[in-house]
Amino acid sequence: LEQAGEATANIVLSHDVGYKFARKMQQTHDIPLILDDIPLPIGVNNTTRWLKALAAHFKIDEKVEPIIKQGEEMVVDTLRKRALMIIPRYRNCRIAVSADGTLGIGLVRMLFEELEMIPEVLLFRSAMPDSRSILERELDSLGLASRVIFSADGYQVKQTLEEFDVDAVIGSAWEKYMAEELGIKIVFDVFSPTNRETYVDKPYFGYEGMINIMEVIANDWDRAFRSKEIHWT
Repeated sequence: LEQAGEATANIVLSHDVGYKFARKMQQTHDIPLILDDIPLPIGVNNTTRWLKALAAHFKIDEKVEPIIKQGEEMVVDTLRKRALMIIPRYRNCRIAVSADGTLGIGLVRMLFEELEMIPEVLLFRSAMPDSRSILERELDSLGLASRVIFSADGYQVKQTLEEFDVDAVIGSAWEKYMAEELGIKIVFDVFSPTNRETYVDKPYFGYEGMINIMEVIANDWDRAFRSKEIHWT
């Protein structure tokens, strides 16, 4: 913090908090806030886009291109070996997303472009006054007319899931319980708080993060179709 005033630029790695502080530093120390008009690096396309914007600002395209190439190849190679065959099953899956803005905005493009899901409903836990314009541009560019709700509490989440006919929900353990009560079979338990034996402590940003999210989604999809009525003798 003592050296913060010496920074060349600020990047806010959140769409929920931090803008006020960064803009104050811009006014006080003339340190620009950069990359504040695009989604965070969630999924392959958003990560590539984010890295290219970073490279353009600092004029280091030649250094970033190898990182992009290596990251994209890592994702494709991993999916080709282990999971490429599962992606077609997500096609046209109507999904509700309940998350904070930091992950929620970036997930829209990943779900729609890379997994071919349809984000029907987007429930954000915060008001996101500083990042709503990013979300609006994303939805416009993708041609989506998703229902969007800000500052959604548990009651609003459950009421919205009752109202919309969705095939799956991506959220936390809370959304999992709500969806099960409503008869929604598939729930991706991605965000904290989670029911997993070990709390999720993996990166969700970047190319590695894409693989980690895919792992959760693939495993939860498989678990949803396992019988819970088997009695072993």
